[in-house]
Amino acid sequence: MTGSGATPALRIGAAALAAACGLVVGVTIAAALGTVKVLLSPGLEIASTPRALIVGPIMTMAEGMFWGVIGGAMFVFPPAVLALAVFQPRNTRTAALAMSALLFFPIVFIGFRTRWIDALLLALPIWLGVRVALRVFSTTLRT
Repeated sequence: MTGSGATPALRIGAAALAAACGLVVGVTIAAALGTVKVLLSPGLEIASTPRALIVGPIMTMAEGMFWGVIGGAMFVFPPAVLALAVFQPRNTRTAALAMSALLFFPIVFIGFRTRWIDALLLALPIWLGVRVALRVFSTTLRT
């Protein structure tokens, strides 16, 4: 375990900061992937004016980020803070894989049971968000 000399308040604070950083990274990547998926989906009609070609994707990504922050704050942030504060994982690929699985599987089985492509697209933002969170957590505790 890392950071065993840290006080509980410092561990919880570091875990909250790390989870927030990971949430920002994950939501941004998920919104970008969702925007690309929506824009490439068949049957979508976009006006051919230059302004519409710029504003449409930006608004789609902004809406994805809004809903991603709400969903992440409800379903990803609390378990991430608890896992970081209690288990104090090291910044390794194995710890990132375990933490990603901890966050990924409940979301998939509750919300994406029948939409496997969407679930697979969600795996990348979770993985990268966890990598950032572990890096911030280990840097904050100086381990």
